[in-house]
Amino acid sequence: SKAILDEKFSNLSGEDKLIQSPRAQLRFFKSKGHYHSLLRNFEKLSLYCQKIIDWWEKYPKVKNEEFGRFLGDFSNLITAYFMEERYEELPELLDQLTISDQHNFHVKSTLFYFSSLHNLLYCMNTCRFEEAKALVPDIEKGFKIYLINEAEKLNLSANISSLFFVSEAYQDGIPWLERVLKNRKTRNRQDIQQSFRLLKIISLFELGEIDQLENELRATSR
Repeated sequence: SKAILDEKFSNLSGEDKLIQSPRAQLRFFKSKGHYHSLLRNFEKLSLYCQKIIDWWEKYPKVKNEEFGRFLGDFSNLITAYFMEERYEELPELLDQLTISDQHNFHVKSTLFYFSSLHNLLYCMNTCRFEEAKALVPDIEKGFKIYLINEAEKLNLSANISSLFFVSEAYQDGIPWLERVLKNRKTRNRQDIQQSFRLLKIISLFELGEIDQLENELRATSR
């Protein structure tokens, strides 16, 4: 409840400007953002996510040295905009997730993941399904070029399979559904397995693939 959260976060009730140490100020902003996220106060969450980005911009040397952490915070700002449904403001932010030759391989991999995910979600949330589909070949190519972990691959694959399903491109979606089902991160997650197996069953039914449908139903019942 809010009362419990207020008690847990009571030490954050001070004014932002009273925090003198730069690092303490960053931790303060992040804690306040987390607090408002738990309360689902997305307007305040966006405010503190922006304060965090402003902090990084105030200390460019630290930003360059810890660019991966900056990208994580920048991704959180984009997510906050999604939660507020501030879609008209997102393209300007998304344009900043551009891979440059100046970046090292780790940063390029992080940029690839965040850029692919947020651009995909932006297109899906604004019903630009054809634009979203146009992103898929580059995402699939990026899987072979960049170093992204299984959880990140799962997140992208799940959103791509959902994209094809909601746009009724069932044939294109089945390989991505199978990627989700075969991803080792989902093997012990029955909720994910059941949800995406159901999408596969519906897709096979819509395609009239009766034999495959029967095999899938038997696998599901086991």
